[in-house]
Order: sequence, then C-alpha cells, then structure tokens
Amino acid sequence: MSDDSVDRYDSRVLPEAFKGQLNNFVKNGVILLSHNKSDPIGLPLWVKVEDTQVKVGGYIYDEYTDNKASKGLYR
Repeated sequence: MSDDSVDRYDSRVLPEAFKGQLNNFVKNGVILLSHNKSDPIGLPLWVKVEDTQVKVGGYIYDEYTDNKASKGLYR
C-alpha cells in the first residue's frame, strides 16, 4: 500500500499519478522485498486506487517471506 503522505526522503507521490499504469503493473510487475530490485518475492494479482491510497494484492512465492507475511511482519 502507498499513500500520499511524505516519505523518509521528504517526497510525496499522489496516488492519482499511478492510475494510467496500474494495468501494466499487474500484467508485467513483480513484488519486491523492501523495494530491492534483486529480491523479487511475488507477483501482483490486483491493484487499485482508493481515496488517498494505492493498494496492491498479490501472490508471494518466496516461502520465507510468505511465512513472515502470514505472521503480520510485512504489510
């Protein structure tokens, strides 16, 4: 999930900016662990903009990460 709040780098991206690319992300995207390009852990199944948030649901194929996610350590 991403929202319109200011991040640790003092920048903000409005969720509306993603709207034109959401279908491409579901078709061709990957889910990364901690935004690390060398650590893909899954595939997106859906993405939507809801109010001030971008929400993504997907399939995690990395067992170690899936175990941590099921215990609530990742959102």
